[in-house]
Amino acid sequence: MIITGSQDRSMKIWDAGRGSCIKTMTCYSNLYGASISEEDSFLASAHFDGHLRVWAPTTGEMIQDLQLHEMPITCVAFS
Repeated sequence: MIITGSQDRSMKIWDAGRGSCIKTMTCYSNLYGASISEEDSFLASAHFDGHLRVWAPTTGEMIQDLQLHEMPITCVAFS
């Protein structure tokens, strides 16, 4: 899977092998970074509004919306 984000506040999950869009999600703030967990269970997105949002990649549903910083979150990574 490949994750992309746009200034139109959309985030897309792509099938890397086929080059086709699997899911499109609408974000509530400009997206600065995204990361998908190793087992593809979770997708985390970092946003301009200081929020970290956690998504279910299979459904595109937001699971959590956490305000973690007063300033923009510029990156996110799973380990």
